[in-house]
Amino acid sequence: MAMIQVNGLKKSFDGLQVLKGVNFSVDAGDVIAIIGPSGSGKSTLLRSLIGLETIDGGSITVDGASFVADGVYTDARSMRAITLKMGMVFQNFNLFPHYTVRKNCVKPLMMVKNVPEAEANALCDKLLAKVGLSDKAEQYPSHLSGGQQQRVAIARALMLNPEIMLFDEPTSALDPQLTGEVLSVIKQMAQEHMTMVVVTHEISFARDVASRIIFMDGGTVAQEGTPKQLLEESPSPRLAEFLGQVVR
Repeated sequence: MAMIQVNGLKKSFDGLQVLKGVNFSVDAGDVIAIIGPSGSGKSTLLRSLIGLETIDGGSITVDGASFVADGVYTDARSMRAITLKMGMVFQNFNLFPHYTVRKNCVKPLMMVKNVPEAEANALCDKLLAKVGLSDKAEQYPSHLSGGQQQRVAIARALMLNPEIMLFDEPTSALDPQLTGEVLSVIKQMAQEHMTMVVVTHEISFARDVASRIIFMDGGTVAQEGTPKQLLEESPSPRLAEFLGQVVR
C-alpha cells in the first residue's frame, strides 16, 4: 500500500491553474525528488499534501486514510491525525526567533502531543546530536548559520516522529558549503529508510539519493522514473533543456 497516493490534483490561484491533474504515489522508504522550473507547481504540490494549501479537485490518501476525496476534505479530527504523520521542512527555516534551539524543538512536541518536558528534552538532545548540533541547544536562531538553522528545522520536524518527511527546497537559501551540511543529514535519513518527498534544485543530490525523480512542468508530472532513466537514459527534450539550464 502506498504511503501517499495522489490522483487528479488540481489547484488554481486567482484563476491561474497551478496544478493540472497531478498523479503520483510514494511507497514506504521511497525518496522522491521533485524537480522542475520555477512556477511548475512543485511547492504547491508539497504544501497540498500536508494541508497548507486547499486543493480544488482530486484526491490525496496518506497511509491508507483519505485526506481529501474528489476535492472534499475529511473531518477536522481525521485531518489532524493524517497531517501528524508528516513533518515538513521549509526553505526559509521558519524557526521562532525568540526561542532557543531547544525550545524550538521541545515546545511543539509538548503542545501537540502533551509530552512531559523531561521526555521532550531527552528526545531533543538525541535529535540535536543526530544533526550535529548538540552544542547549540541554548543558542538563538540569529546566532546560527543558515545551514545550522535548517538542521534545527529538521530536528524539530523529527521531534513529532513523522512517518513521512516533506522538504520544500531545503537548500535554496544556502551557499554551497552550508548546502552540503543539510544534504548530508537528509542523505543519512535516506539511509535509515525514512520516507521522503524532496522538492529540490540539487540535481546531483537527486541522482545520488532519490529512488524516483518526478519532473514537473506547467503544473503536470511531465516525466517520472528512476534517476538513471530520467537523467541518463531517456530525458524528454523538455527535461534535457531544463537540465542544461540547472546543471553547470
